[in-house]
Parts: sequence; C-alpha cells; structure tokens
Amino acid sequence: MTDPATGAYTVTLLDNVLHAGGPNDENAIDPTTSLTYTITDADNSSATGTLTITFDDDGPSVTIAAASTVKVALDETATSSGVATIDTGAIVKGNDPDVSGSGYISTATSVGALVTVNALFGADGAAASGSTVYALTVTNANSGLTLTDGSAISLQLVNGAVVGVVSGGTFNGQAAFAISINATTGAVTVEQYLSLDHPAEATAGNGFNSYDETLALANGSLGVTVTVKDGDNDTATSNTADVSSQITFDDDGPSVTIAAASTVKVALDETATSSGVATIDTGAIVKGNDPDVSGSGYISTATSVGALVTVNALFGADGAAASGSTVYALTVTNANSGLTLTDGSAISLQLVNGAVVGVVSGGTFNGQAAFAISINATTGAVTVEQYLSLDHPAEATAGNGFNSYDETLALANGSLGVTVTVKDGDNDTASSNTADVSSQITFDDDGPSVTIAAASTVKVALDETATSSGVATIDTGAIVKGNDPDVSGSGYISTATASERW
Repeated sequence: MTDPATGAYTVTLLDNVLHAGGPNDENAIDPTTSLTYTITDADNSSATGTLTITFDDDGPSVTIAAASTVKVALDETATSSGVATIDTGAIVKGNDPDVSGSGYISTATSVGALVTVNALFGADGAAASGSTVYALTVTNANSGLTLTDGSAISLQLVNGAVVGVVSGGTFNGQAAFAISINATTGAVTVEQYLSLDHPAEATAGNGFNSYDETLALANGSLGVTVTVKDGDNDTATSNTADVSSQITFDDDGPSVTIAAASTVKVALDETATSSGVATIDTGAIVKGNDPDVSGSGYISTATSVGALVTVNALFGADGAAASGSTVYALTVTNANSGLTLTDGSAISLQLVNGAVVGVVSGGTFNGQAAFAISINATTGAVTVEQYLSLDHPAEATAGNGFNSYDETLALANGSLGVTVTVKDGDNDTASSNTADVSSQITFDDDGPSVTIAAASTVKVALDETATSSGVATIDTGAIVKGNDPDVSGSGYISTATASERW
C-alpha cells in the first residue's frame, strides 16, 4: 500500500509466474491472487472487500533471415556410392547407373544453420528443452532442376525432409535428392542419388571446361522456419526464410588418359604392280603419282586393327554422352617425318582436314603428297595411303644376304600423335594427353624380282673359218687366251653376238 488514505497500491513481481501451457497470453487461465482490504470512514464505520491481482502471461517471438554465406555444396564427382541415411518414406531413392554401388553419389552438410535467428523469450525465458526448433518447408514444388536425361524434378515434403522427385524418364517417381534439417542445430544435409543436368556447354569461352558449373534450387522453392518455446511452453513460429540458393550442386566432368598400344600397327609394303583408288582427303595438296606403278592413286594402303592407343576414360555420375562420347584425332607433334622419297626429297607432315599428309619438299614431286594418314574418329582405327615410293637406305650387303627388300621404315619418333576427347551426359568434355604413335606407322621396302627361260630361237653362231685372228676383247683375267697355231696372228679365230636378248 503506497497511500492508505487513497488506497493506492503497487504490485512488484519478483519472479515469473508459471502459466499453464497453451496459446500465448492465455488470459482465460491467467494465474491470480486475492487480497482482503478494509475501508474505514470518518465515523469509524468500516467495510471489507477483496482485491484480485491477475498475472497476464507474456510469450516468445522470433524472426529469421537467410544466412546467405552458409551453404550446402555438393559435387557430383564420384566413383562409388555412399550409404544413404535420409528418410524418403515411400519414395524410392534413385540408383545412378554410372556410379558403382547404391546410395548417394554426393552428400554434404552445412556448417551450422542456413538462417540467422532473432528470438525473444520474455520473462519466462527459453524452455529447458526444445526451445528452438528448425524445420524445412516447400514454398514452390518446382525445383528448377532436371536429371541429366532432362526429366524434371519437383519438391515434396516427406516426414520433415524435402525430397526431389523425378517426373518422367527412366527414374520416374524416384528420388533424385533429399534434404533434411537438424531440428536442434538447423544444420542441413543433402544427399544426391542421381546426376543432374548442368546445361552450360564446354566452349572456347570457358576453355572447353564447364566441369564445375554450379546449380542451385530455384529461388522461392525451399524455405526454413523456426519455432521457439518459452519457459511455460508458449510457442511462436517465425516467418519463412528462402534458402533455395544455398543448396548447390557442382557438376562433375569426364577425364581421360591414353597410351600408345605399341603392338597395334599400320604396316604398308611398297610392292605393287598397279595403283588403287585413293580415298583420304588431302585438301589442296595433290597426291603424287608414282611413275613406276601403273595407274594413279595409292601404291600401298593399310588400316590398323583397332585404335593405336589404349583409352582410360571416366565419365562420372553423368555417364557417357549418348553419341560422340569418345572421339579420336591425329596431331602433328613434329613436322619432320624423318622420311624421304626414293630420289632423296624430304617429306614433312601437315595436318589437313583432320588427316596428316606427308608433303614432299623439292625434286620432281615438290609440294605433292607422298602419303596420307587418316583416323576413324569413332573407333580410332588408322588408315595410311602411300602414293610415292620411299627411300629405304639400307644397301644389299653380305651381312643381309644381299637382300634388304623388306627393310622397314617408320615415322620419326615424336612426329605423329593421337589425342582422344571424351564427352559426358551433360556434354562436358575432356581431352587426353597426346600419345606418340609415330613408330606404329611403318613402310616396308619392295625389291626387284627376276625369272628367266631359254629363248631357244636366239643363238650365237660362230664359224671357225678364219685365215687370221681378230683382236679379243673379253677379259679372261689371269687365264691366258689360247693362240691357234693354224691361224695367223693372235686373238680370236671367230666371234659372234646374239641379235637380241634371250
């Protein structure tokens, strides 16, 4: 009582008063206390009454905002799957056919909550447990994402998790990814089960590399809410914060390495009696026409049985492209072929329309093609056409039995290479190292051949009738030529020469 004369009073609350759980400011059940008071007038008449004091409840409040720097960043690069833990209910998790095993192909968890929380609990303070509870919500079912095969993905709330469900295609109705939230800490976990389409193509502008292209959920599709509870179990729920852009999926990309398959060769042999129809495009470079082989075209040709290189390619979660996933190409790594024509003219290598042309420098065939090399872009098989004969410098000697017909030449080491470019399911590309295949292109020498038969009608007919000798010209070496005593002089007593070859 602050003034007994007027009845003025003050109530001071020294601690919070427990209110029954329920809606905030539950006035109908607010706790009260009653005080009895007595009023006495001037002639000492008195009356008593009751003063009821009501303790109105307060309640918590909360607002949140997206913590834009906190993200859940996934990367599709995976060689095997991990064990999935998010509950997707009746929705079957997709199983990516391009990653071994089953489960997630990528997963990540945020470091902390995706939102900042501004909560007021009032005099009641925060509840002893469950004072701050985070939850996910779907604010727009359109995720803005598609699978690598183009199938759309929509968002569904399932048992508190948000599931990206495929519409159409091979994985229709299955989960492409799932998002869960730790109700206590707000940390968000994402598991990805199927590869997504990252539409940016590899171009010159990005160095033919768009591997790390990043996708996010469509703005306004995924939200977080926070519910707070105070000491007497009053609750308040926040606004919805849009966290769509904080869930990101990085692309993976293919990779490839190659090595020369040294046992696979393209072996040509110059032995030819007539030319064949040339098919390799040498552009503006005229194909040489060997004057010692009838007709025009190639004098020898050969094709490898398969590629000259072995390929180790990884396509990742996106898998290989439906077409053009592996493309072989030739490259000139040193223009000096190391070869010359039979007349000694040097041959240099030039890349023309994807083929490698051996171009003559000097001599009768200057500027013409001595040979050409092409590659099947799909299989890697290599074809060589030879138009002019090459110089095989090894001479016939006693050491090789006077036979160097099958002397083999190859392109100079480090002159001819093969590269391979691979493309994955969303058209990312990668190019291999260059494998040196120079030694796998070989040219065997040809050689002369001869057979003879007696030409019986062609004769050398001598007649001994002679009165004097003639001057002998055949060299008999150390053997002394006889001197017929019955013919005057010395030398031959008769001579004759066949009128034609045998």
